[in-house]
Amino acid sequence: MMGTSRHDKGCLYVTRSRLLRFGLVLLFVIFAIFYRPDTAMSQDAFKPLVLSEDQMARYVAALPELVARLSQMRDKPIAEWQEAITPIARKHGFTDLVKFKRMSDTITVVMSGIDPMTKTFTEPAEVLEQRIKDLITIIAEMKKDLMSLPDKPSPEYVETQLIPLEHLLEDLKDGRGTLPEKTDPQNVKLIQKYFVKLVSNALPQRKEQ
Repeated sequence: MMGTSRHDKGCLYVTRSRLLRFGLVLLFVIFAIFYRPDTAMSQDAFKPLVLSEDQMARYVAALPELVARLSQMRDKPIAEWQEAITPIARKHGFTDLVKFKRMSDTITVVMSGIDPMTKTFTEPAEVLEQRIKDLITIIAEMKKDLMSLPDKPSPEYVETQLIPLEHLLEDLKDGRGTLPEKTDPQNVKLIQKYFVKLVSNALPQRKEQ
């Protein structure tokens, strides 16, 4: 019976890393769904809005179009992202694009604190810190596992396998100080109410044959 090569085991670890990265990023990379980071804005520039039922309903309705359009804009300049968003936002009654950005940021920040299974809410800043701790533990465990492989991989090989997780850890750490300490209760209730629709409408829509 043929054994598993170091390459095969490495691939398993890379696959595991990518899955983990995907799962964790869902909580925080939401901030960039509609807008890329604006380097002209300071880290403490984000100011949440108090959301209304009407805003939420219109935002949910706009999501499928926004996601479909922005999925085609991955490597485009920020100006082109905003140009693509503008007609869709206005179609759904959002004429103030600066306020629309703040509203989008507010919604996605609150979503990052909601447990998808129970819909219970934890302050996003607390969730971020826990994810950082979890990821540090996972990286340490994976490094230990890799170093204990029978064919004794080199330290360079081990570090290469951990690069995706190390990058993710840095991304999460960069999020410190950007989240509000206290979330408006009205926003939490609205996001909990619309959570399933927000998630389903933010997923790529399958085209009917």
